[in-house]
Amino acid sequence: MSEARTSIASGGAQRPGPEPLLDERGVAAVLNISPATLRNWRVQGLGPPFLRLSRRCVRYRSDDVDAWLAGRIARSTSDGDRGGGDA
Repeated sequence: MSEARTSIASGGAQRPGPEPLLDERGVAAVLNISPATLRNWRVQGLGPPFLRLSRRCVRYRSDDVDAWLAGRIARSTSDGDRGGGDA
């Protein structure tokens, strides 16, 4: 039986069944960055994990984006540099 999922990347909406994959523009919009920045992070091994479906087709699972964001929560500026960087 499918379970309803709620995620940051989906705007908090609940949806049944397997979650749809997000494209580069969708993830960039959620993170409020440009698609070029997201591409640069991929090349550098930074940013949220992604799926490479083909040579030119990259997608993201919203659960991976949510987990990546959750791992970047800081309570003060002394928590270390988390800019774009560490995955």
